[in-house]
Amino acid sequence: MIEGHLPVSQINEGLYGKDVIYLSVLLYKDVPMEIVSELLGHSSMNITQEYHGRVLQKRVSEEMKRISGRFN
Repeated sequence: MIEGHLPVSQINEGLYGKDVIYLSVLLYKDVPMEIVSELLGHSSMNITQEYHGRVLQKRVSEEMKRISGRFN
């Protein structure tokens, strides 16, 4: 697992797992979203942004749970 990204077991089943991992790794390495979108073969960058938003939303939720556990 890359620090700050979801392990394969935690990716939503509704998403294409390999694409989401690939997208996450590339964005983590500062590859521009336009290039990531092209590499994944998305018909528009909106699709890429939707994938990234879902992964990011899940990660934020997990971090909030982890952090809130420290204050209880």
